Amino acid sequence: MVSIHLLQFNSTLSASFDEVIKDSDAFLERINSKKELSFGEDGMPVFFIRTGGSEEWFVKRYEEFSEPYFILAQGERNSLAASLEIVSFLHQKGKKAILLYGDEKKIEEELLLYGKAYEAKEELGKRRYGVIGTPSDWLIASSVDYQKAKDLLGVTLVDVPIEEMYKRIDKHEIASKDLVEKFSPLSKGREEDVEVALYIHKAIKDILEEKTLDGFTLRCFSLLTKYKNTSCLAFALFNEERKIAACEGDVPSMLSMAILDALTKEAIFMANPARIDLDKKEGTYAHCTCPLNMLSSYKLHTHFESGLGFGIKGEFFEKEVTMFKIDPSLNSYVVKEGKIMNNLSEDNLCRSQIVVKFDEDIDDLILDPHGNHMLFIYGHHKKLVETYMKLILG
Repeated sequence: MVSIHLLQFNSTLSASFDEVIKDSDAFLERINSKKELSFGEDGMPVFFIRTGGSEEWFVKRYEEFSEPYFILAQGERNSLAASLEIVSFLHQKGKKAILLYGDEKKIEEELLLYGKAYEAKEELGKRRYGVIGTPSDWLIASSVDYQKAKDLLGVTLVDVPIEEMYKRIDKHEIASKDLVEKFSPLSKGREEDVEVALYIHKAIKDILEEKTLDGFTLRCFSLLTKYKNTSCLAFALFNEERKIAACEGDVPSMLSMAILDALTKEAIFMANPARIDLDKKEGTYAHCTCPLNMLSSYKLHTHFESGLGFGIKGEFFEKEVTMFKIDPSLNSYVVKEGKIMNNLSEDNLCRSQIVVKFDEDIDDLILDPHGNHMLFIYGHHKKLVETYMKLILG
């Protein structure tokens, strides 16, 4: 259910106030045919201009709210004329205004999309994400302005020295014996490696709790030299729990994951583009970690580049997916829909490997890349992502 804070305005000169109310209520019923909208005093503010002559009342109230301003118009009682005057007024003030008018099914869809996007925007404004260690040395085009991330997305980014994590790993603590029992049988006699991987998991868990973080990105390759192990298993567990875990200190990917999570509350796969076939509109994507609840089955392999620790070899469902990534500048993004066609098992790629057939041309993935990672989520969410990005970017 999407909550709409409905502010209703009409002229004091309306000849029949009862008729105005009756017609307006009927209109609201028609644009809520799915019964997924809740009109009340909570949620996304929407100004319903019921009649002409409502402009003066809008001017008295609009500054109580922040932009963008959603103006809802109906096709009677000079509602549209008044709404257009209000939108023109807002544009003159340099304010963002979105007119909701036209086909009633279209209005309903827009209210649902904008309502969900608004809720995600509000949710992200409460979230804190950690950057544990610095980004990996090869992420030369992935720097993010922390203040801009706060101003635009609402999220707070917190730097955490990686030494704080080392101290916690060296305590040799495990979050739960159940995790040992769950993963040891899959490790083929590498029980000690499982324990170290779970020390890493517990260290991150403690940092998240102590610093009240909703997720993190980690300079994870540093663990290979120091502990001969990886954070891939820990990442799989955190992402399964919707505690955003992004590899390699990649802040733009972490922010992209945070956006997808706030919008859909679904698990997210972060992966490297391995191959892109422009003619077939296909891409091969791979990584050594993935949320376990996105998989039909999985094995504990070694980490691809190093041969150390654990990498997750997962089998994804052959389902529709949405791919998304926000640019490090936070000014642009890419979002596409497609379908996972099959899983690969190649020795020269990271362990979990998928082939995605996209619904549209993908030349821009080569001509206008958004870094070396992409984020995947099951389902069709392109419209929702685009609505959210329109909300924050204008």
